[in-house]
Amino acid sequence: GEESPTGRDLVDRINATVGAWIDTDPAGLLTFGRYAGPAAEADHRLDERHCTAVRRLPVGQALWRRRIGAERCWRVHGAAEIATAAPDAVRRFLLAEWREGFAEVPAVQQDDLGADEAFVESLFARRPDATAEAARQLALLSPAALAFEAECSMAALAWRPGATVALTASEVGLTQPRRLVIVAKEIRMEADAVTLTLLG
Repeated sequence: GEESPTGRDLVDRINATVGAWIDTDPAGLLTFGRYAGPAAEADHRLDERHCTAVRRLPVGQALWRRRIGAERCWRVHGAAEIATAAPDAVRRFLLAEWREGFAEVPAVQQDDLGADEAFVESLFARRPDATAEAARQLALLSPAALAFEAECSMAALAWRPGATVALTASEVGLTQPRRLVIVAKEIRMEADAVTLTLLG
């Protein structure tokens, strides 16, 4: 099979494949980094002196299983093309467009009956790589993860996605610094403000 993805399509696939953050540096160069959770030592500190507002964001529906598609099959067979005597495992293999790597935490489903599973296509050529990445992402996005949006002064202009921030904000219950990773940044020049999305 073949396809003609755009540059944006490839950026989105890289993002989905390895859980990346994407940013543009002051020179206009597109840069990528892999979200790996907060570092042991914070790169920056953020509190009421630098923020005009902090609000908590929903992390999303709790996941108990993460599935990542790899080893894409460009020639998917139709049911009528498969011999009726073929074993079920062979039949499923021939009918599937993607070979999947997956990870799961059944305890999450036991604690939250609304927990779901999620599937994403990837650029992985090997299923073991997809399985390892599924386990990594599932651990990082555990039910204990928190997300925030912080409206900051222009002092945060040079802060880059991927950096670790120690956030203290009593209005959202963070009376002690919590280490979070910058996963997105929006510059609002008309307001002399920077909006940071933090996760960790």
